[in-house]
Amino acid sequence: MRKLACSLIFMLMPMAAQAAQPSELQPYFKGDAPYSSAVLSILWMDVYQISLWTDDDMWQPDSRYALSITYRMSFSADELVDRTCDEMQRHAAGGESRCLSLRDVLLQAMPDVTPGDRISAVHLNDGTTRFYKNGVSTGEITDRQFSDGFFAIWLGKNTSEPSLRKELVGLQ
Repeated sequence: MRKLACSLIFMLMPMAAQAAQPSELQPYFKGDAPYSSAVLSILWMDVYQISLWTDDDMWQPDSRYALSITYRMSFSADELVDRTCDEMQRHAAGGESRCLSLRDVLLQAMPDVTPGDRISAVHLNDGTTRFYKNGVSTGEITDRQFSDGFFAIWLGKNTSEPSLRKELVGLQ
C-alpha cells in the first residue's frame, strides 16, 4: 500500500525541468541543459517527460541528438515495443515490419519501466541508435531506416503528438 501511495504522489507531482544532463548522455553532449523538454499527458495523467538533447543551436534530423524519457507510469517491455512498432508504421511503409524484425533486440533495449525510470535513445550520424535505461546501456541498433522511423515517432512531421513535437523542435 505504501508503495502504491508513493507512486501516486510521484505521478501527481508537477513536472520539473531536468536539472542536469543524464549521465549516459555526457559522452555525447557538452551542455548541461536539454535543447527542449515537454510532457505527454493523456486526460489528467502525465505519462512521461521527454527531453531533446543536442549541441546544435537548432535541432537537425541528420545530426547527433538524443531523446531522454522519464516515465510517470509503469509499462512492460512488450507494451513499449508494441507501441513503438505501431507508431513507426505511421511514418514509413514497412516501418512496422522493420520494427517487428528487431523485436528481440528492442525488448532488451526498452525493458519494463516504473515511475521515475528513464530510457534514453541516442541518434548517431551513421544511423546507429543507442539505448540506455537509468544510465545503463541496454542495446544498440545500427540501421538507418529503423533509426529514422524510431525518432520520427516524436520528431517527425506525421507524429501522433504534433503539439509535443512543436515543443521539442522549437516551433512554439
